[in-house]
Amino acid sequence: MRMSEIKKLALRGLLPVLCALMLLGPLTAVGRAVSTVTAQLRPDVAIVIDGSQRVFYNAAGQQVHPISYGGTTYLPLRAIGELMGKNVDWNGETKTASLGGVRTGGAVAGTPDTAAQKQDVSVEIRDDFTILVDGTARSFADAAGGVVYPLLYQGSTYLPIRAIGQLMGKSVDWDSKTRTVTLSGSLVTDADSFSGSTGTAPSAPAGGIVSAEDAKAAALAHDLGHTPFGHAGERALSRMVEGGFRHYEQSLRVVDRLENDGWGLNLCHEVRSGILCHTRGPAADTLEGQLVRFADKIAYINHDIGDAMRGGIIYPTDIPVHISQTLGFTHGERIETLTMDIIRESAQGDVIRQSGPVAQAMQELKEFMFQSVY
Repeated sequence: MRMSEIKKLALRGLLPVLCALMLLGPLTAVGRAVSTVTAQLRPDVAIVIDGSQRVFYNAAGQQVHPISYGGTTYLPLRAIGELMGKNVDWNGETKTASLGGVRTGGAVAGTPDTAAQKQDVSVEIRDDFTILVDGTARSFADAAGGVVYPLLYQGSTYLPIRAIGQLMGKSVDWDSKTRTVTLSGSLVTDADSFSGSTGTAPSAPAGGIVSAEDAKAAALAHDLGHTPFGHAGERALSRMVEGGFRHYEQSLRVVDRLENDGWGLNLCHEVRSGILCHTRGPAADTLEGQLVRFADKIAYINHDIGDAMRGGIIYPTDIPVHISQTLGFTHGERIETLTMDIIRESAQGDVIRQSGPVAQAMQELKEFMFQSVY
């Protein structure tokens, strides 16, 4: 099969389902762009962490203040690293800020900037910045699930307060009367709960953050280890290889040891887990891996149905009616039902899952395919 045909099959099958499923969480941006916008410097906003009001300084000892943009409050990254007890490193070549390890130095002391006033300032939205926390790339979202990016102002990188709360394992509360953000429709709409008299918190998924880039990479690489003739070839080769042959293990071997002229690819845990756990054995321990596993099942079973119907092996009326009543009677209806069910069921938790009735119907559909087609 030519590479162009493989790409067409991937785009027609797995990737559309993957893209739909990834609506359930904030996603890592695909594009890379820098834009300058007007934000507000907010020295009048107090930041209280575990009952103590905090003042932030940059590495030079100058006080840095919260920034408000698009209903989201931002705090300086380096100062947050101090609070988390982590070192903060900046790689100018890769535009990567890393928080990790145990902080070796103490907090930077400085002189409070008592003359600062609330004012409009120009900041850069840095879609091209990568934020690593303990070696894992992180993406961020506001309370409504919209993607937000780091800001750059006068040499300091700023992250959204809600994401900082997640990193620190704390809830975030905004009091509009006292203009206080506490970590333990108003100007600030980006908070987990609201006190004071103005505004109510918009509804938002409570689930974790899904990296679109990691999930896409795992989806594209998950079947690199397949033999000719698909699973039949895998079974045949498994009989000849000591210890057996499993295509998902071979997929991981391809990216770890064969790609890049034998040096392998430097892939993160989310991608490797998604490749290794996409079909059998224990579920992946990452949302990206769990997402790819469901997307793979949804894609292959529905496209196998389409292929079997085009080949005259089965007909639409052969599918048990109770399965069709649950999942849908057409290819598009089944894809929509399965996808939206996962989005709804996973939005309020920290795992990717299906509802009971839909999972049961999908299992029965799979059993029907094994009896009638496979």
